[in-house]
Amino acid sequence: MSAVTRSLGWNYGGSALGMLFQLGYTAIAARLVSPDHFGAYATACSVTVLLGYVANSGLATCVLRAEQLTRCLLRTVFTLAAAFGLICFCTALLAAPLLTAVWEGPQTAGMLRVLAAQFLVQPAALAAVAALRRLERPRTAVRAELAGQVTGSALALTLLLAGWNPYALATAFPLSAACTLALAACAVLPERRRSPADARPWRRRPRPASAAQAPTEHGAPSVPAAPARLPVGLPVPARELLRSSGFFTGYGLVQSATNNAPLWLAGATLGATAAGHYSRAALLTGIPLTVLAQGLHRAVTPALADARAAGRIPPQAVHDVLCSASAVGLMGLGALAGLGPAALLLLLGPTWETASSLVPVLAAGAALWMLCSTASSVDTVRRDTRALLRAQLAAIGATALMLCFAWAYQSLLLAACATVVAPLAGHLVQLAHWHTAKVLGVRPLLFAHAVHAAVGTALGLSAALGLRSHPPHYGLLLGLGAMLPVALACAVLRTRLPVYATARRHGLVRSHPRSHPCTSASQAPSI
Repeated sequence: MSAVTRSLGWNYGGSALGMLFQLGYTAIAARLVSPDHFGAYATACSVTVLLGYVANSGLATCVLRAEQLTRCLLRTVFTLAAAFGLICFCTALLAAPLLTAVWEGPQTAGMLRVLAAQFLVQPAALAAVAALRRLERPRTAVRAELAGQVTGSALALTLLLAGWNPYALATAFPLSAACTLALAACAVLPERRRSPADARPWRRRPRPASAAQAPTEHGAPSVPAAPARLPVGLPVPARELLRSSGFFTGYGLVQSATNNAPLWLAGATLGATAAGHYSRAALLTGIPLTVLAQGLHRAVTPALADARAAGRIPPQAVHDVLCSASAVGLMGLGALAGLGPAALLLLLGPTWETASSLVPVLAAGAALWMLCSTASSVDTVRRDTRALLRAQLAAIGATALMLCFAWAYQSLLLAACATVVAPLAGHLVQLAHWHTAKVLGVRPLLFAHAVHAAVGTALGLSAALGLRSHPPHYGLLLGLGAMLPVALACAVLRTRLPVYATARRHGLVRSHPRSHPCTSASQAPSI
């Protein structure tokens, strides 16, 4: 569990820095780019996300789930990543003119052509970063991702300020992927093994053996072993990877289409401006959702894969993963639902009121997607494809039903409500299946969801009441102050929160037991 905790710390720390930088980049870009251009950009991004699932082909997931990482496996993964990336790059170039006819956006086709360049490097970059995480090197993986994101966004912003408007928005993803691939590939590729003595010859000579370097039974001082290189392993045929990754590719395609369906409906029926407002509100809630969900998934999946390789995933481990996702998602995004409207107006400016009104609904949907995606990650490690398909079909049906109402009433708010109904239906189906299959006890998990949802609702309502009828600058301060009593109540009653019991169980919260009467001062540990 210490490896999971360390990985979570690096994932969330690096993601928090990246999120702050991305919010600043969005705030500057929103003052330079009009809402209709943002709508064209969001539509092009949604198409590249669909093609991205084909380009990636679930290769990163296969690397994370691998019981043993070998050089032959990575060689096959990088070969497939290059092949599928080239195919999707050519497909995007050919499909670009069709977007103008469907969404009537003259800039959409040009943005798609620029975004298509990311397929040449992004699949290999994701596979290299996944390999670093599977090797339990989260610090290197986070550094590579953060450096790529910062570099790509900075160069895109430079082009935007130089006058390449609005197409400079589409350059951030290809530049970020290229930088991430360069850093991650250099870190994951095996290097020539060097002894600790000649690793840094310019340093001073090693000191004599001390207590920390006590002589061994052969008389030589013990030196920390150098990290082992990746084993060569047996050759991995491409068809073997495609057999396991093909399902994840199709699953990701359908899930991405379900998530982007409200945006497509808004652009097709209400125009590019409505799609721009929806995309900016979805970005504000999607950034923390991506940070929280991916950070938890990347930290927990290797540990669950090891547990499955050893035999069976313990039910307590599944409960703790979902309880953590419940606390982070429902409580954190609940607070965002109250503070989000003022934060979005402060970031984008006063012309984005329509987008700010959608933030509470999209924040609630993001919290539920956090639960559904985390449960899907558990089913992925368990290799229960039927459970994944059942939950996905439930989400598709709920999305289709809500979008029918949104199309009938021409309502952007009803389209946003589809993001709430879909994950709720999917997660209920997941819990019902787990109860039937006896994966874990569902009743304690439902209690944890209810407690965390109540805390998140209280945080969101108190923040909304605090910033009501106030300018965004003062509203954020008043909203934070209004949430303070709820936060203090949670701190006082922390032992009643399910996430506190989970954290204490894994040693993340130190308990201070009362001193035993037999303990004397001489028995106390020295510092």
